[in-house]
Amino acid sequence: MGILMLISFCSNAQKKTRILFLLDASSSMSLPWSNNYARFEIASNILLKIIDSVYAVNNEVEFAVRAYGSQYKAQDKNCTDTKLEVPFNYQNISQIKTRLKYLIPMGYSPIAYSLEQSAANELSQTNLYDYSIIFITDGGESCNGDICLTFSKFIQSKISIKPY
Repeated sequence: MGILMLISFCSNAQKKTRILFLLDASSSMSLPWSNNYARFEIASNILLKIIDSVYAVNNEVEFAVRAYGSQYKAQDKNCTDTKLEVPFNYQNISQIKTRLKYLIPMGYSPIAYSLEQSAANELSQTNLYDYSIIFITDGGESCNGDICLTFSKFIQSKISIKPY
């Protein structure tokens, strides 16, 4: 995978932790990673391994998955193709595994729009939760969204962004 980002929101020890995966399910993720696996399979395995690793340390973390590029074919050039696939919940790895099996990478990559939708919808209860986003992708924005501007808005809101 080309880019893996962890975006951490302001931390407070008394708040519960929520981690949102923003998962690339665009058409490029259907391409091979190796002879045996497509990029999306590798990305899904990374996501599941991260959940297992976090649960080994703290089994009270809530996880959610938002995907982009999985609802409309790339030919449609749909720049609003993002959806919360699995809402935040405790111990929902089985639900996440099941949902990942049925996602089909086929569309565009509206990354900036997906980040904006995440911030507006899933990351809104900052008084109750500490949030992090783990962003798994193989490429860049395909909808003329301004990812840097979106990140700047996060930074101005005192949200830290750490690309890996």
